[in-house]
Amino acid sequence: MGDRLFQDRRAAGRALAGLLCHYRDRTDVIVLGLPRGGVPVAHEVAQAIGAPMDVFLVRKLGVPGREELAMGAVAFGHVVVLNDDILRALGVSGRVVSEVAERERAELRRRDQLYRDGRPIPDLTGRTVILVDDGLATGASMRAAIHAARQLGPARVVVAVPTGPASVCEELAHRVDELRCVRTPSPFFAVGESYQNFEQVSDEEVRALVRAATPSRGPVRATSERSKVMAETGYSSFNTTVDKTNHVLREIEHDYGWPKERRNQSCAALRATLHALRDRLSVQEAAQLGAQLPMLVRGMYYEGWEPSRVPVKMSRQEFLNRIQEEFRFDIDGGMDQLAYRVMAALRQHITDGEWADVKSALPNDLEAVLP
Repeated sequence: MGDRLFQDRRAAGRALAGLLCHYRDRTDVIVLGLPRGGVPVAHEVAQAIGAPMDVFLVRKLGVPGREELAMGAVAFGHVVVLNDDILRALGVSGRVVSEVAERERAELRRRDQLYRDGRPIPDLTGRTVILVDDGLATGASMRAAIHAARQLGPARVVVAVPTGPASVCEELAHRVDELRCVRTPSPFFAVGESYQNFEQVSDEEVRALVRAATPSRGPVRATSERSKVMAETGYSSFNTTVDKTNHVLREIEHDYGWPKERRNQSCAALRATLHALRDRLSVQEAAQLGAQLPMLVRGMYYEGWEPSRVPVKMSRQEFLNRIQEEFRFDIDGGMDQLAYRVMAALRQHITDGEWADVKSALPNDLEAVLP
């Protein structure tokens, strides 16, 4: 598998959606993609959770002569966020910053007209806003987006990205209500290192995705209408992966008698059990199991994975304690029963041969929690 976990931005979006299943079909949620690279990721997330999508314009301020290095960012509403450490280290003057910022503001205006066709930005008042990009590097663009979004009155701001350095994720997590990142490679070199295909996204692709997205005003489209859009734009694989993920979650809910309104609880149970199992396996074994999971479940599975630190030796009790650390709900039957029921729901999507390999990789006292 190597370090390039995602085939492309669309695959990254499907994996990321697995971390956001607790927002599925909520009428207050809107997904905002940061152009251009974040838009294909955001489109996948929005389709998977049944939410409207739009763009949220942000531009990186590149150091002159070293444009790939961000000294800050500008966003909607004339928001400017600067990286003081970079400015001091390179001795960038205020005049240079102003010139670059004005140039990027002009590009923001051009893209706003190009992508929106004159439409105003959606009303974010009282809504849950999920800001999506294809990854974090310095975090400058996302900081600007967070600051700009906060000014528009949302109830909650969530940041969701497929990849980024742990230090940046930790810093941004203090600025928002929730942050989700599938993987935090260490050492971190560049966002593109997590992708097999990281080709530049064109303006035309962004326009097409925005036009195909669920409208940001009015009711969320019915499932049949969303399916039609997916078929027209090459996203029909959503139906299969969403159905499989929902089936796993419904199996857990059925076993416990939980109503669908407790979907956040079944998601938490699935995530906690997946993480404990994943970290008990070797890199090769974990990758082989991950390849058979439904795409949205795979996003949960790989969240926060650190291949350099596995396998983690755990006794049966340590394994169950690890699940309980992530699953903060009181339930009947304890962690033994939870682990078994989650594993039973997953078992239907794993081949007999792979399941046998997983069981053989675990110590005897842990085999009891696997069906």
